Amino acid sequence: PAPPAPAQPRPADELVRECGGAGWLAWLTLQSARLWSAAAPDQRASLFHPASAPRLRDSLPAAAGADGELAAVLHALLDVCAAPASATAATVAAACEGAMRWAVVRGHRETAIQFAEAAAAAEPESAMRAYVAGRLNRDELSHDRATVWFRRAMRLARLAHSQIEFAIVQLGWGVLEQDRGSFANAEKLFRSAARGGFRNGRRSLAGAANHQLFNLTGYLGRMDEALESTSLAAALYPARHPRLPNLALDVALLWMDLEYFSSALYLLEKVLPRLIVPSSRRIAFAALARCYAVVRDRIKWARASEAALKIPAGSGPTESFVLYYLAESERSFERWDQAVTLALQVIAHEQSRGGGYAAARARALVQAERDPGSSDRDVIPAPNDKVEIITQTILKKLSARVGKPLNVNDVLFPELYPTA
Repeated sequence: PAPPAPAQPRPADELVRECGGAGWLAWLTLQSARLWSAAAPDQRASLFHPASAPRLRDSLPAAAGADGELAAVLHALLDVCAAPASATAATVAAACEGAMRWAVVRGHRETAIQFAEAAAAAEPESAMRAYVAGRLNRDELSHDRATVWFRRAMRLARLAHSQIEFAIVQLGWGVLEQDRGSFANAEKLFRSAARGGFRNGRRSLAGAANHQLFNLTGYLGRMDEALESTSLAAALYPARHPRLPNLALDVALLWMDLEYFSSALYLLEKVLPRLIVPSSRRIAFAALARCYAVVRDRIKWARASEAALKIPAGSGPTESFVLYYLAESERSFERWDQAVTLALQVIAHEQSRGGGYAAARARALVQAERDPGSSDRDVIPAPNDKVEIITQTILKKLSARVGKPLNVNDVLFPELYPTA
């Protein structure tokens, strides 16, 4: 049998706070989904009082306010209260998934985790439901809880004889191992996931595994391997793949590490309007600020820095790099006090989460605070250089995506470009 899911639910306080006026109603509908999943099928008809669903529906307009998407999500969850006997595992899980997606887009991390776990409870045989619960716990640094979910997802994938789902879980678990500093385990899982993707004809899955491999090998300083994995990821991702914007962002960050700031700037300006998740937009704005500082575009640097700081800070490893990029950009303009203040925040954040890579860079910045040009070299790749080929491959795929091709100025200067 598959290992059990975590026995204790996560606390409700943060969910209620995140959802604001709809917090209590979101919590009640979440509890309803949990009760439905835990009950035996022949007991579900009598789970809820017949008057509870109509009363809750009456309070929905005031709770959801003008958020029509939230109202639709809560309506779907209230359907479980209204007709628990006719609800199915698929419909309950889908309703919980809708709430999870609503929360992810708005940066409500705790709400997203709890509804993802409720979806996994509603469909206990689904490896992918358990995988999503593990991934969201991992991203919120709940590593032990994420491990429980990933272990369960991997076993469920084996029981279902699904090599593709097994490879997907390996990929998610590999990211967890990387976050924990278990780099050898992470690389093993990534390479196994890449082989599983190729073996089963899933080019996008193989691309995602190589995407993670280039992040890992680049972090470890194995740049030849990082470039090879980057090239494979860029070639394997289709233009409409939902992770393509994230690939463009990560490649831009790698180019910054290698001092290809102009190449990074091309990617960042193209991809920023297509990023939705707040944490991705925050680091993209910070990276843009760093690049604009290198090329001495003071106006766009100021707008990008301001935009990054307006987005709520995260708790994951990317937050250290947000602060670090902003610190470096401040130093480029010889704003020494601001640069040192941000660098010290990087060091404190890394100490709080047990990291060290960004902290080492921040310490170097503090020690060399009066040397504005020490890290502002902008390397221009040759026309047929691998960096240029990869950059152009990603840019072409981003241009081929469906939708309005927004310009970065639409985001940085909304008062001048109000159609964004």
